[in-house]
Amino acid sequence: MPGRRWSDGLHQAVEAKEGVKVEPENVTYATITIQNYFRMYQKLAGMTGTALTEAEEFYKIYKLDVLPIPTNLDYMAEYGSEFQSFETKDDQGYKFFAYARRNDPERKPVFFRRKDFPDVVYRTEEAKLRSVTLEIIRFNVLGRPQLVGTTSVEHSERLSDRLGAEAIRRLLQIQLIRHAYMKKNKIEASERAIDELKPLNKPLTDLEMGELRNFVRALKLDLSLSLEDPENLDRLVEILELEPADKPRLIKALQGGIAHQVLNARKHDEESMIIARAGGFWPGDHCHQHGRPRRRHQARRRSARRFAGGDRARAACQRLRRSLRDEQRAAQTGLAQAHSRSGRYL
Repeated sequence: MPGRRWSDGLHQAVEAKEGVKVEPENVTYATITIQNYFRMYQKLAGMTGTALTEAEEFYKIYKLDVLPIPTNLDYMAEYGSEFQSFETKDDQGYKFFAYARRNDPERKPVFFRRKDFPDVVYRTEEAKLRSVTLEIIRFNVLGRPQLVGTTSVEHSERLSDRLGAEAIRRLLQIQLIRHAYMKKNKIEASERAIDELKPLNKPLTDLEMGELRNFVRALKLDLSLSLEDPENLDRLVEILELEPADKPRLIKALQGGIAHQVLNARKHDEESMIIARAGGFWPGDHCHQHGRPRRRHQARRRSARRFAGGDRARAACQRLRRSLRDEQRAAQTGLAQAHSRSGRYL
């Protein structure tokens, strides 16, 4: 760049090596931060799409308030006569905003505002990778294009390896075993660890097919690990919350994996083309999504520990686990006492 020179004699060394005239080194007499430089202006204003989340910092540094500008749909819903916005819930109970026409008494949604799902925190990196992979499989079978962001190229490659056919089949076989065991022992769906299934928590690459078969026999489960069996396909449809009509696309993902492309800094300008090539497969009529839904997954032993207090996060999780265990014991004890008291009067 014109006028910019390396410091500490590096620029002069390069000039001498290349045989050009050696110019004197630039001398820095004063420096100023960008924040203090902007504060020298009497009037200061700006516009950006990411200022609202940093409103506190803008006020602390520049004494500026952040005013959000409504989108076109929000403006029409508030001041126009064509649309109205209302809050509703999806099938999983998450709240979101939708837009319907004002003259529609049934308030049938025409547009959706982007769903920002709550963050999900996992105890281990392996649990996070499995959950993210299952979510990718489900949305791929539904025909919904996805953009998955990670914090590094290493994490992107690691997640990419989980989308191959062999890795997907192994993960879904584990889900079949877990589903069959919970159904046999009448265990409701829970986020708590099940002691009998702890051998399945190893990294996916360390689990072999023979080991899974022996584990199924040890648990005395009437289960085949062939994913193409009609019964297993029905179980997978239930596990992934799909419809019977989605089975052909599910079989395609089982046999060939999920086609995807890993983006990096050199490919960011191709993002829109890649998303367009991914295509959507939505049978029947559907509403338009005003912004893509998003969800953030964090592993406590990785990023969450680094940003959320490290050892304090671990201690909080342990206290929560102990309190849940104590509540469960108290409930069981109270139930047993109630049964014993009722038996006295029979």
